This record gives sequence, structure tokens and C-alpha cells, in this order.
Amino acid sequence: MESYAMSQSPFVVESTTGGIIIRMASNMENIDRASSETQAFLRSHGLGSLSFAICLGMREALTNAVRHGNAGRPQATVTYTIHLTQTRITLEIIDEGPGFNWRTARKRRSNAENGRGIHIMKSYFNTFYYNDKGNHLTLEKDLPPPP
Repeated sequence: MESYAMSQSPFVVESTTGGIIIRMASNMENIDRASSETQAFLRSHGLGSLSFAICLGMREALTNAVRHGNAGRPQATVTYTIHLTQTRITLEIIDEGPGFNWRTARKRRSNAENGRGIHIMKSYFNTFYYNDKGNHLTLEKDLPPPP
């Protein structure tokens, strides 16, 4: 387990069987750190070619968790997990906020400033879903078959 102890910005990386869990303070700088950890994880499993799609979805989801879920409160925590099986990559993002009505948000049209995240998730992931409360997002991407 790696831990980066910056005074205002906790960032803890824990290795698990088939994945990593990151517990981080709710700020934008930690999203960059989570992206770097994700890219290293993908490269170490021979999946560097998926970095763009995975990191794009991860960044959108983490940005929403920081800005909207935790309402920009730096003392709040976001938990991010990436897990790999032989056929799928699963990302989970959990914030400490009250949640939101994701059913309504899925139906809204996106514009230049809002709603891009759901469009990106639909484009780059096979499935995505929220818990009933709307503060736990799961993204799933099927892996290409081995050569």
C-alpha cells in the first residue's frame, strides 16, 4: 500500500487482487494522481492501449464526485476502485455526498458545460449504473479478446 501524506490532500493507494483502491481527498489535483496510477496499472497489465478511454471516463466521474457529489469540500473523501478480470475492467467511484437523481440526468441533453460525463460513459463503457442514492457509480468495459 502506498500513501502520499500531503497535509491537505490525503491520497492512499492500496493494491488488491486484480486491482487498486484509491482513497483521496476531494480535490482536482488528486484526479491527476488517480489518472497516473490508473495508467500505470493498465500498462502493468498490458492494457496501455485502453488508457485514453478508461482515464477519460474516470476523470469525468471523479470530477463529478469532487465538484457535485462532495460539493467541493476538500475534507470529504472520494473512493475510486479499478478492478480487472480476464474479460472486463470495472471502475467504481463513491463520494460522500447526498447523491443525485441520476434517472433524470440520463435523459438530459448535454451541452458544452454540463452533461458530458454521461455521454462519455455511454460512448466508452459497455455499462454504467448508479446506486439508488446516486453517490456510487460503476463503469464496466469489456476487454478485447486475446489475440
